[in-house]
Amino acid sequence: VRPIYKSIPDKEPKVAETAKAFFMQAAEGKFEKDLFTPKLVEILSSQMKEGLKDFFHNMGQIQSFTLVERSDKDGNRLYRYRLSYKSAVFLTLFTFDKENKIADLQLTPD
Repeated sequence: VRPIYKSIPDKEPKVAETAKAFFMQAAEGKFEKDLFTPKLVEILSSQMKEGLKDFFHNMGQIQSFTLVERSDKDGNRLYRYRLSYKSAVFLTLFTFDKENKIADLQLTPD
């Protein structure tokens, strides 16, 4: 059984801006490498070459981006957002490590 996520108050709007900006930049085939851990930069760089840019470019404009979960785990901060496009809706999970770098990023259909 999958959980049902509902919008919650966003007390850290700068995190949401950073997360949303990733998807907008990815549609152009780029991202701010200094925001991510070196390991994730390597993975994302490879995925951009393998079609990630085209995927987000084809999704079009972001319709909405809302916080649905915020938690802490093992010293990391986790933020789950609902990412809505005209033709698809996703849940995305950003994990920020102790150095405030994005250490993990997940995207699943909602």
